[in-house]
Amino acid sequence: MQEVDYASTRSYQVDQRAYFSGIAGYASTMAINYHSSYLFYPFNDPHGKNNAGIMTLSRYQIADSTRYAFPIADDFSKFTDLDRCFSVTHIPLNNGKTLSLISLHMSAYDEGGVIRKQQAELLKTVLSNEYAKGNYVIAGGDFNQDLIGNLEKFTSNQQVPPWISTYDVNDIPKHFAIVADNDSDVGSCRGADVVWERNKD
Repeated sequence: MQEVDYASTRSYQVDQRAYFSGIAGYASTMAINYHSSYLFYPFNDPHGKNNAGIMTLSRYQIADSTRYAFPIADDFSKFTDLDRCFSVTHIPLNNGKTLSLISLHMSAYDEGGVIRKQQAELLKTVLSNEYAKGNYVIAGGDFNQDLIGNLEKFTSNQQVPPWISTYDVNDIPKHFAIVADNDSDVGSCRGADVVWERNKD
């Protein structure tokens, strides 16, 4: 799960972390990727105080979980954007192998794609290392990019946001593949500046 809040203005101080980690029958881990004592942006409706992270829940025993920091921009945007990260959670299996679950949240607003490329290279390295250990590996989360290569196919009255980029297939290590819903006509990557409205034409 993405952007799980606790002690945050935007979620009215509801401790979502405690709620989800308290679900019976599930183990959980959380990697913090946003901490702000008080963000005064946007000025007409300040974001306020925020603590948030990415959370992994499993019905099976978790052996360990590690947080990795993605590279982020060093300009003014670092004060308003998330500290992008991913977590690698290991779950031992009955056949003696390990399942590596990678939960990630990558950058969106990166003019020129320099930071996105650095993040993809780090992820590629970790994916390759986990595979080399003999683990089963699944990575999922918010890539903040187009994974199918054709956002024009979706029937929506909203235009494709200008900040969208397409994930470079060269950043996918050998033995890995992107799994995405190519058949649906409902896009999952869009701007949130207007209400989504399905094109009925």
